[in-house]
Amino acid sequence: MRKLNKHHFKLNIAKGYLKLTQIHSSSNNWRTSIEQINLNAKAIEDYLDLLNAERQIFNEGDSPLFMVNSREVGYNQTEFKNN
Repeated sequence: MRKLNKHHFKLNIAKGYLKLTQIHSSSNNWRTSIEQINLNAKAIEDYLDLLNAERQIFNEGDSPLFMVNSREVGYNQTEFKNN
């Protein structure tokens, strides 16, 4: 009977470690997802800044239209990927 209790005790400890490992893994996944969302939001913001700067340069006559279109494509692709 004593060996059986010892076995159950060890089994419960192992189950506890497994649960702890699963919680730790889920926490890491959550943190990584939040970081990825923040990086994607920053990328969208940066592409929009590039697009606005290129439009301003175009309006001043110093940039060809295809550069504005290229910036728009980059911005739209990044925004589409992240929505």
